Amino acid sequence: MYKISGYMNSKDNANPKDSLPIPSDDIQLSHLFPIQQTTTKLGYWEPGKKFLLNKNSEVFIIDELGEFIWTLCLGDKSVREIERLLIVEADQSESSVRTSLSTFLLRLKDKNHIIFKQR
Repeated sequence: MYKISGYMNSKDNANPKDSLPIPSDDIQLSHLFPIQQTTTKLGYWEPGKKFLLNKNSEVFIIDELGEFIWTLCLGDKSVREIERLLIVEADQSESSVRTSLSTFLLRLKDKNHIIFKQR
């Protein structure tokens, strides 16, 4: 049986107690690199909806923006670099992107879809 969770987009009401913030300091974010877990697989559910499946058969539903972020988690881009790409691609404010990206990356980490390396 699959356990299902999902990415909270900006329209949802996230509980700030559910996650810890990623450091907002430019230096720290410039040295934190998210990397996909090799045991996580990307699947397609229906148009506009995709999911990540981890080794524990937990399903994490993502949208197109979530997939975009997922594809950037290869260990060659820092959280700060991903943030800048999102600001340009999604045409969003820096504070909005920082909050959403932090929540999303920490949820991916919590579900064992990514790890963080520090350089």
